[in-house]
Amino acid sequence: MKWSVLVALGGALGTQVYSTASRALWSHTWGILLLGIVIFLLLRREVQQRSLSPVWLASLLSWMYFVRPTFAIPILAISGYLFLFHRSLLLRYVVTGALWLAGFVLYSWVHFGQLLPSYYRAGRLQTGTFKVALAGNLISPSRGLFIYAPVLLFILYLLMRYRLVQRRLVWLALFIAAAHLAVISGFPDWWAGHSFGARFLTDLVPWFVLLGILGWSAGLAWRREARGTASLVAWRVQLALGGALLLLSVFINTLGATSHATWSWLVRPLELHEHPERLWDWRQPQFLAGYFPIPRLPRLPRPREFPLLETARIDLATPEAERFLGGGWNDRESDGRWSDDQATIAFRLRSAGTHVLRIKMLPFLVPKKLEEQIVNVSLNDQPLCSFTLRELDYRIYSITLPGAFLQEENLLRFDIPGAASPAALGSGDDSRWLGLRVHWIEIDRDDAESVRP
Repeated sequence: MKWSVLVALGGALGTQVYSTASRALWSHTWGILLLGIVIFLLLRREVQQRSLSPVWLASLLSWMYFVRPTFAIPILAISGYLFLFHRSLLLRYVVTGALWLAGFVLYSWVHFGQLLPSYYRAGRLQTGTFKVALAGNLISPSRGLFIYAPVLLFILYLLMRYRLVQRRLVWLALFIAAAHLAVISGFPDWWAGHSFGARFLTDLVPWFVLLGILGWSAGLAWRREARGTASLVAWRVQLALGGALLLLSVFINTLGATSHATWSWLVRPLELHEHPERLWDWRQPQFLAGYFPIPRLPRLPRPREFPLLETARIDLATPEAERFLGGGWNDRESDGRWSDDQATIAFRLRSAGTHVLRIKMLPFLVPKKLEEQIVNVSLNDQPLCSFTLRELDYRIYSITLPGAFLQEENLLRFDIPGAASPAALGSGDDSRWLGLRVHWIEIDRDDAESVRP
């Protein structure tokens, strides 16, 4: 019983189940739940010779595909497994699966006008980055499976070291794992976007748990039969090694589940989508984001887009503001969003001439520790003004944007050298750098003189 509990806790806390699937309602979350039931039914059939309902099995597998298209891999593999070893179940299994697929195709045709939604099409895959993606999915310091779940190395050792039973399921699991790894390495954004660790490999966790169960069972069987001091020493060394790797896995995934710094890492010091080379930087791996100082960039990258300002006001509490925001902004909140120590806003105007910038904002302050914020504002590398904020309430400030400074593409920049994190100042657990909390910005044509705060 104690070993069963240990394996269950290891699968729950030492893998992406904890750091990814439990943090939000990802499609992975539902997928691994359904897959876990499927694996349980297959294992029960092999071990206890219990009956296996082909209708129930086909339904579970169909639902997995509806949840996430990459689950087509275990569907095909399990179908082949039934063809080889349980052909008496195959007819009802195929008919049930075909009915579910027909319903899905009909739904797609009615709602999208095509047989399958675009998300389910294999055309999303490419081979240009396959080698890099394959290596990254296995050993990247910020996405590698063996880095973020090192206990898998011990499971591989068990599979190679001991004589296994239920080899059919072992080979089935290994084949699915290899095929899944090959498919996700065909995605151009193989790093799975803004996420923690090996998110695209979350779908394999139930198979890893199965391999862990079978490998550890084989090890226990060997220990019961082994005799002598040498075997006892070897067993204890294995226990120590496996325990260390499991604790390391739990530690890493706990950081992913609980540390905001691991999520701030996605955008600081550079946005991950624009700088995927960060995935290979061992000096700043994602899981240790809270344990090293993130360097401050001397200059934020230039935005790729300068959208036309159709209305005067940019409300930073709305999704529509996203396209105007350059680097240096945190996620939106109910009444605005926080800047880092640097932040930019990119825009184009319909008319030339002098304009007025009005901004509703407040500074990040901590009484007796950080009692003022100096803000330097520039437009297209031309300094506009510098002022000091000492009040904790929102205020509206006005600054003239001289027509001589305005261009076809404009970059408004805020530098807040005193920005700091609440965690560093002992005023909370938030590890983000906070400078200004901006509610909205207005840019109107106006020839009025600058009103200095």
